Amino acid sequence: MPDLQQIETAFGQALAAVSGVTAIAWPNRTSDPARPFVLFDHQPTAWLNATVDASEVRATGYVVASVCVTHGGFNTASNALAQAIIDAFPNGRRLGGVCITAGRPLPDYFDGVGLRRPVRIEYRSETGGAEFSPPVDPGDDW
Repeated sequence: MPDLQQIETAFGQALAAVSGVTAIAWPNRTSDPARPFVLFDHQPTAWLNATVDASEVRATGYVVASVCVTHGGFNTASNALAQAIIDAFPNGRRLGGVCITAGRPLPDYFDGVGLRRPVRIEYRSETGGAEFSPPVDPGDDW
């Protein structure tokens, strides 16, 4: 079972490898760099014992990678980078002991300085060494 640091490190390395990502702002480590940059946020949603004897733990969660650009331009560049991030985390990709189950853009918004285009990447842990097959369409309730 991966720990949170292992998950965040694996996601961060994969995000840094995406073409077009010039800077990443990490929570509790860096302030907002000059735009454009990507803001990284990891949210574990469940960390549950999968067996009666607590020998297996199942984790679910998501990462939000927000593309942050300056105010006043068109959304073409932010949309392209958001799509590149989604493409880098396809359903079924395994990294850091978890399996990607969904990736999708969220509505963009003005954050007071510029535009943010969030991308949500959901994951589920793999347990017991068994291969995990993500659902075809996890939907919003997954």
